[in-house]
Amino acid sequence: MKNILSLVLFIIFFIPVSAQESTSAKDWSYSYDFIENGIRCVNIKGKIIKNAFFTSSDNDGNYAWISWEKGKTYVNISGKRLGPYEYVNGKGFEDISPVVLSGGGKFAFMYSQKGKKYVNINGKILGPYPAIDSKSVKLSPGGNYSFSYLANQSSRFVMLNAKKYGPFANERNMAAEILDDGTYYYEYSDKDGNYFININGRTHKMEECDHLSFNTIKYYSFLEKEKWFINSAGSILGPYDSLALLSVDPVKNMLSYKYKSANEWFISINGNVSGPYTNIEIPLRSLFYRGVYVFRFFAKKGQFLNINGKILGPYNYTKRVTILDESNYAFAFETNNRWYINLNGEKAGGSYGLIDDVTLNKSGTYAFAHRDKSDVTISHLNINKKEKYTYKGYIDDVYLSSEGKTITLVNNNFWYVNVDDK
Repeated sequence: MKNILSLVLFIIFFIPVSAQESTSAKDWSYSYDFIENGIRCVNIKGKIIKNAFFTSSDNDGNYAWISWEKGKTYVNISGKRLGPYEYVNGKGFEDISPVVLSGGGKFAFMYSQKGKKYVNINGKILGPYPAIDSKSVKLSPGGNYSFSYLANQSSRFVMLNAKKYGPFANERNMAAEILDDGTYYYEYSDKDGNYFININGRTHKMEECDHLSFNTIKYYSFLEKEKWFINSAGSILGPYDSLALLSVDPVKNMLSYKYKSANEWFISINGNVSGPYTNIEIPLRSLFYRGVYVFRFFAKKGQFLNINGKILGPYNYTKRVTILDESNYAFAFETNNRWYINLNGEKAGGSYGLIDDVTLNKSGTYAFAHRDKSDVTISHLNINKKEKYTYKGYIDDVYLSSEGKTITLVNNNFWYVNVDDK
């Protein structure tokens, strides 16, 4: 389990970070909100502004915050103050969201004036409306905007640029957006409690539709007449008995997915189909890692790994795959009731009763944790072929720096961390 605690420790011990180096002239990530002596404040690269909060920034160096003065609310966009307003992006403090920035100085926010609600899109005022969901306000880098508003207590409408959709049932947290490639979507519910999503004019039940992210939503799967299909940027693929989207590259118009047909599994990677297999698994968090695809497949002879087209196996089991690039990788595998290390396609070192984790650095050094079946309460940490340390408990995670230093996360009734055995 490569968990968050281990990753944080890896960053702390192995990656030197300088606040001076991390903030360039256009980097406003150093800006933040804080409360001091009960006063809300923002820090904009060292400049403290009191009675202000909810900073936001974009990649071009533009920034924004919301401030309060004499019972009125203001918005500051890269030094330009707008207002006064009754409130901005929410009436109660706990409901307020930051001003939306989308690059190139583009901004959007909701505000209230004389009891009526408006949206400010780059200086263009839309409204008034009876009520606006401030968290629904979105703005693309190209300037496409979206938000939802209430006409009354039971009717909600969605605005995508200047086009209105609805009315829908009054339901909060319904996503809607128009992307710069022209793709649009909006979620809604009906009076019977059913939830739907409309993608480029096609409506599906939300539980019968899947996508990897809203940014790539023009590639999605949907269920129709008990069969699964894929809408790949307007082209319909299928039918399939079952399927899972794995990767999308909208720039290259490439889609990867696995699917089941006639009780056999196949995988399509950017249009190239492999199979049939009895099952397919993705051992890493995603199919592609640093441009290299990795998947595990099962066949009559056993279990195999496919690393960018190179087939490795058969094995009884494989685990803890580490990928640096197409030619540099490591993983543990079991065959004939013994565990081994595969390093760059070749068996490395001896055999072991159990291997719990394996890792690899750019210099070619590898590290792995193993235990003997005769005493599984003792863990051994090897650097290359040499045993370096011994611990009580089992080592769940091993991290290896470019200099060969190690961090281990050990479980011995309690979790504890070792840094080069310290």
